[in-house]
Amino acid sequence: MAEEITYSWREAVADDELISLVESHGGTSSAGWCSRVSASSLGWVSARNQDGLLVGLSTSLVTEGVTGSWWTPRPAASHQHRGIGRELLWQAAENAKAPAASGFTSIFEPHLARFYADACGFQRTDAGLIHLPTSRTTG
Repeated sequence: MAEEITYSWREAVADDELISLVESHGGTSSAGWCSRVSASSLGWVSARNQDGLLVGLSTSLVTEGVTGSWWTPRPAASHQHRGIGRELLWQAAENAKAPAASGFTSIFEPHLARFYADACGFQRTDAGLIHLPTSRTTG
């Protein structure tokens, strides 16, 4: 029997839940996420299992009220390859349509192309990036 997952838009997420989610991937996080992100975020989608455990999260950011971008959707490491990441993006897109964005962008590494382009329907585009710590040397 498949585990039931419930998705919510702008649901309160406790710092300890987010920290556990990020650390499940070997990443690091810190307290205060919700207060830092909510000022620049259109919203976020959380995914919870039937026991109420946070098993995924994605954040939608808006740039100049026209386009948006996503913080990488993060299904918990224990819940990957179940369609949760794709559903997080689709839910975020549906909720973002009304208030602001005309489209969304996502910058991803080549090994994630199948997820973003094939599974989620992102169109490939050219883009540029300035890596800030090494963008200019002074002397």
